[in-house]
Amino acid sequence: MVRTAVLWIHILSGGLGMLVGLAAIWTTWRHRAHTASGEVYHWLVLLICVSAAGLAVLSWSSLWWFIPIAAVSYSFSFAAYRAAQRRRPGWLSKYLRGLGGSYIALTTAVLVVSVPDLPVTWFLPAVLGTPIVEWASRRPGLTSAPATGGR
Repeated sequence: MVRTAVLWIHILSGGLGMLVGLAAIWTTWRHRAHTASGEVYHWLVLLICVSAAGLAVLSWSSLWWFIPIAAVSYSFSFAAYRAAQRRRPGWLSKYLRGLGGSYIALTTAVLVVSVPDLPVTWFLPAVLGTPIVEWASRRPGLTSAPATGGR
């Protein structure tokens, strides 16, 4: 019963994270909708990772690998969250890399669970997403972004 509850929390927060993450990615970083969706996304990723750790503990022999994936996924999200809070030089590039990296990790997890027999699901999101994230984080004008507004 505990495993079922943790699994439902994990699935619901993962689905919401995918949707809210898209909202955070597609809204302009200066817009209030981005700030709100980015904040919610961060906390959803934390919930996803905590529930993944719970599932791993409950089914260690088959799900131990959730722990390192959850740690890496949340580290990206936390890096974005802290960059947005601190607003130090280069913060926007760090923020975009963190947000993008966590979304790539979340997408990878969803694909691996949804299509387990297709080995390409382990690396396809990173192969496709990393160049996009790097392009976005290196766009001209990011270093001159204002230090106020947003979050």
